[in-house]
Formats: sequence, structure tokens, C-alpha cells
Amino acid sequence: MLTTIVVIFLGAVGLNLDERQGRADSFFESIVAQGASRGQITTGTIRTAQKRRVVIDLGLTTRRRLDEFARMGLTGKQKARLQARLAHYDEVANRTLDSSLSPTRLALTSDVITSSRHARDEKSAALAALFEEIKRSRDGVSRARRLTSAATWTGSGLLFALIVGSAFVLRSRHRRRSKDRTDHRHQQARYRALIDNGADLVFITDPRGRISYVSPSAKAFLAQGEDGLELHTVIHPEDHHTVNELLTTLSPYGTADSAECRLLDGSGAWRAFEVVATDMRTDRAVAGIVLSGRDITERKVLQDKVEHQAMHDGLTGLPNRLLFADRLSHALARAARSGADTAVLYLDLDEFKAINDSMGHIAGDALLREVADRLLSLLRWSDTLCRLGGDEFAILLEETDLDAAREIGERVLAVLSTDIHIGATPVRTSASVGIATSGGDEVLSADQILSAADVAMYVAKRGGRNRVVAYDAEMQVTARRWAQLLGDLRGALDRQELWVAYQPIMTCEPNRPPSIYGVEALLRWNSPSWGPVGPSEFIPLAEEGGIIGQLGDWVLTEAATTIAALNAQRPRDVPIRLSVNVSVRQVDSPEFVEHVRSALTATGFPADLFTCELTESLMVHQSATRVLTELRNLGVRVALDDFGTGYASLAQLGRLQVDQLKIDVEFVRAIGKERSKEQLSASIVSLGKTLGLDVVAEGVETQKQLDALLRMGCRHMQGYLFGKPMGAEELTMRFALTAGEEGQSPSPPHPLPAA
Repeated sequence: MLTTIVVIFLGAVGLNLDERQGRADSFFESIVAQGASRGQITTGTIRTAQKRRVVIDLGLTTRRRLDEFARMGLTGKQKARLQARLAHYDEVANRTLDSSLSPTRLALTSDVITSSRHARDEKSAALAALFEEIKRSRDGVSRARRLTSAATWTGSGLLFALIVGSAFVLRSRHRRRSKDRTDHRHQQARYRALIDNGADLVFITDPRGRISYVSPSAKAFLAQGEDGLELHTVIHPEDHHTVNELLTTLSPYGTADSAECRLLDGSGAWRAFEVVATDMRTDRAVAGIVLSGRDITERKVLQDKVEHQAMHDGLTGLPNRLLFADRLSHALARAARSGADTAVLYLDLDEFKAINDSMGHIAGDALLREVADRLLSLLRWSDTLCRLGGDEFAILLEETDLDAAREIGERVLAVLSTDIHIGATPVRTSASVGIATSGGDEVLSADQILSAADVAMYVAKRGGRNRVVAYDAEMQVTARRWAQLLGDLRGALDRQELWVAYQPIMTCEPNRPPSIYGVEALLRWNSPSWGPVGPSEFIPLAEEGGIIGQLGDWVLTEAATTIAALNAQRPRDVPIRLSVNVSVRQVDSPEFVEHVRSALTATGFPADLFTCELTESLMVHQSATRVLTELRNLGVRVALDDFGTGYASLAQLGRLQVDQLKIDVEFVRAIGKERSKEQLSASIVSLGKTLGLDVVAEGVETQKQLDALLRMGCRHMQGYLFGKPMGAEELTMRFALTAGEEGQSPSPPHPLPAA
């Protein structure tokens, strides 16, 4: 289009110039003809000087115009033609001037001269206007007019202008096409550079997966070219279906679609890629499907890591509660379809807090990891072990009945009974295990079955720990009862429902009647709603409810007041000692020692007659050393209760420097029944003598047990053989002696049956 416009423009310019040249020729011819005509008029009539002046002026004007047109570029034939015309005019003018004028025509001279002058002025003005118009045309198309101006004065001007204009157009078109080709080559080079140096892999393939082009980056990744290469040979077999679906369902309108797959690199490793496919089969330059692959391996690794962290425990790497709940839901759905049972084991480590506090959190973390490894060794690949948090774990057993779940629970207890070495220190732990299954008429959700297993575990822990208990419907009632008990216990002290019982601790010698050595203060609760509630039931509730410290302080103050009053009634007798059990939660309180000091000061009870009974679990407690040191600085004695359950060691006994060992009732009851436990009791008595510690045997109920303990060398005993726990009034009536009864001791009561 642009070329056509240029040709028409140049042709129009040539036509315009040729038209103007014709007008100039006509004008010059009219001047010559007018001069000749003027000469004919004046030949016979005018001979005056005015006639001569007119003719000379016309000639001069003609010469000036000729010079001006010559300066405009008229040369050659055009110039010669004008010069010939001018010569002809001069000849006519000379002939006219030489002729004589008739005197009778002189009257016409003035009009003729005036007419000649007007004609001259009009012709001069017209010629000047034509000259200016030609000059303006030259300024707009300078190059075209220079090439065509010489031709405008001839009949061939238009043809010459068209030839020159066409040449100019063709030359411009050639230059434009040359520039377009250069730009196209540059653009191709730029695209080639982008493809050659890009990190993305580029393939051109047909829908069947035959590759016709491989980019340099793809060649470097695959370590081979495209000759004979097919797409399925570099895609992971598991991703073939994904890629085939991508290629066969691709839109034919040039829109892109993507999918993720794994590609095999030159080293034989699989890398994750995001592949974008574009159908360009209709493009003759491509004629295929373009696949562009971007390596997303690092992104996938990070994504998988984040997802793993969100669904797994950071310490053990086990599934967390969220993932366990998801797997349990799917397992219950499968069980509903197949009719098989699904079992959940909920287990909690016993005394883990004591181990964690005594040895530090790093040791506690190592213990949890070892427990996780041991539990994993018991399970099938289809089972799931989860860490719910803290020291709580859960096990999901699919297609398992209650008996098989019980067997797994017993194996859990067995595998945890072996010492776990934390560094060079052996640590023994146990677990309380609760079991719930999906069998039965009631359909349980994932939350319900996990909650049921939790309740069963709680019952196992309350029942003595290191046990496996299966859930039943009554346990839910028990759990609700415990919640209600805790609520009532919080106000029991204010309602004066709690009281302190005292069980005598006797000094026994062969062939001599027992004498009072001390008493152990025991907390009791008579609830108007529940009746008498045993300490084994409400003491754990008090610990869990966070009120054990308050109850412990009250027991200490109440017992110290009672025994101080009892000793005041028998000033000439050996003072009665007081022992009070201390909970682990009390020892955790930084104000515990100060509470002991305040109670002893307020009641006036001597510190050297007061004994704090701590369980063996406190021997590995982080606060044990500090607490025992501060108590001993007060003058308070320390007894190790329930000795023999496995937490204490000889090294710890020497480090903590306790004053008394209390043989656990389990070993005392085994006297005469289990020789191994009886020998263990004898060893404890011997150990106490070696370390210079008092030894107290708990749970003495028969004369046979008393005689055996006397033979072992044990001199302090307590149990139903000497009296059951009693109230303060009964204790005072029994052991308060008058001055006249000084030196007498009460005879032991008849043995009572075991409680």
C-alpha cells in the first residue's frame, strides 16, 4: 500500500511539473506572438520613441524570464528552444522598429502604448506567479524534482518521472525487505539464545510420544540427543498414565496445560518436573506438541518436608495426633465394610516426669526415642504407632480382635521392662496401657474410640500402673465418678470432711513386748455423697487437680499439733515420732520446705522427731537433692518409702543420705510364700545396717512375719498386727500414759485379717 502511494505521488508530481512547463511555453509563445502582432500594428503607423521603448521593454522582460528559468535547471534542448524563440522575437521586433509609422496614425500611439504596458504587466505578474508555484513544488519533493525537472519541459517528463519514482519505490521496498530479513534473523537468534541457554527442558513431540526436537538443556539433562528418543523412556513408569492423559486431552487451540512427573537424568536419578504442554501441530514451523519442563525437585522436597512436619512428631518421627486420627478414621471405614475389628492401644509411661526432671530433658528425649524404637519393633507394617504428646503413645491395629490387642499390650509391657541406657545410666520404665476396639453393636468414631482407650489407660494407671486394661462401658461411669469426686474433693477441706488417721510404728525386740516408736499420719476422706473414699482413689485426684499441696500442708499441721499434744501428756516417756507422706507434686513446689518449717514452728513440734516419707521415684527427681539438703538442714529426718520397687540405687542412697528405709508391703507379705522376695527383704535389712539406716517393715500382719523379720534383724515395724490406722482420740487414749504407768507399754492387739 505504501509503495503504491509513493508511485502515485511521484507520478502526480511529474504530471504537475509537466503541466506547469506547458503553461510557461504557451506564455512565452503568446509573448512572441504579441510582439509580432504589435510590430505589425506599428509598422505603418507608429514611429515614435514610445513605440521603441515598449518593444525594448518586452524584449528585456523576455530575456530576464529566460535567465530565471535557466537558473531553475533548464538546460540542453529546452534552453536552445527558448533561445531560438527569443532570437525570432528580436528579429520581429527589429523589423518593427525599423519600419516607418504613418503620421496619420500618431493619434493612436498613446492608447497603444497604454495597452501594451497593461499587457506587459499582466503577463509579467502571471509569469511571476507561475515561477513561485514551481519553486514551492521544488521545496516539497526536492530529490524527485531534481531528477525530473529537466523532463518537465518536454513531452517525456511524465514517463521519466514514473521511471524514477518506480526505481525509488523499488529501492525503498528492497531496503525494507532487507531490514525485515535482518530483524527476523536477529529475532531468531534471540529466541535460539533463550532456548539454548534456558534452564527449562524443551521437547517437541507428537501425541504418541515420539520426539523430534530436544533443546540443549534437555540434551545436557538426558546426556543424549533426540535421535531415536521416545518420551516414555525418560518418564517414570508410574507417571506414564499422567503424561499420556496430558498429551491426548490437550486442547487444539494453542492453550497450555500442565502436569507433574519424574524424569530420568543422565546419572540415573529421578527428578521431579512440572511439564507444560502446548499443542502447535497446526504451526508449520513446529508441527508438534511443545513440552516445557521445569525442575521442581527442591520445591517438592521442601513441600514434602513441610507436610511431614505438619503430620509427624519432630522428636521421634512418628505420626502425630492429626495423622493418627486420619488413619484411624480410614481404618474404621474399612472395618465397617469388611466386618473386621480395629483396636487402639493408648499407653502412658509411668514416672516419666521423675526421670525427665532428674536427668534433664535431653535424657528424657533420648528415653522417648528409645521407647518409640522398641514399640515399632513389635508392630506389623500395616499398624500405626503415634506419639500423642509428652509421654503418651497410641497404637492402631487393623483387623485385630481384643485378644490379639491384649497380647500386643502385654508385649509392650515386656519390652519396656528391660533397662534403657541413657548414656551410661540404666533407666527402667513401665507403661499403663488402655485398649478399645471397634467391635460390638455401638459404632464408634475415631474420637470416641481414642477417648475410650484413654479412659482404659487411666483406669490401668489408677489400678497400680504397669497394667493392660480393656475398656468397657462401666469405665465411662468410673471416669465420670472421678470427675465428680475431684469436684467434691476441692471443697472437702472447707466442709471438714477430711481427717487424719495414725498408724503406730512399733519397736520390736526378741522376747520383749513391742513399744511405741512413732506414728504415720494418713489422710482420710468421709464424703457425705460417696461415703468413705480410699486414699488410693482420691490422692491421685488431688495430684491431678493441683490441690495436693494444700492438703499436704493441712495434714502436716494437723498431725504435728496432735502428736505434740500427745507427747506433752507423757513427758517421762520416749517421745513419739511423726512420719508424713510427701507427694512428688509437693516437692515440685519451691515453697515446700518453707511450709514444713512454718508448720513445725507453729505447732512447736521438734524437727528431729519429724520424718518426711518420700517415694523411691523422688530419688531420681531433679529437685530431690535440693529438697533433702534443705530438710536435713532443718533437722528433719528423711525416709525412703516403698523401697525395692526399682527406682533407687546404692549410689543414689549414698548421695542423698536418707535416714530410713521402709520395706514395701509386697515383700513383707511374700515372707513364707516367695523365697526370692523374702531374701530381698533380708537384703534390704542388711543394706540398712551397712549404711547405718533405720529399717521399717510395712504391712506386718502375722506373728510369722514378725518372727521372720526379727531373725533378719529388723527392729521397726508397722501393720495390722500392731494396730490399724486410728483417729487422734483413740491414739491418745491408747498411748497417753500417766505417771503411775511410767515404763509400761500396751500389749499388742490380736492380729487382724489382711485388708
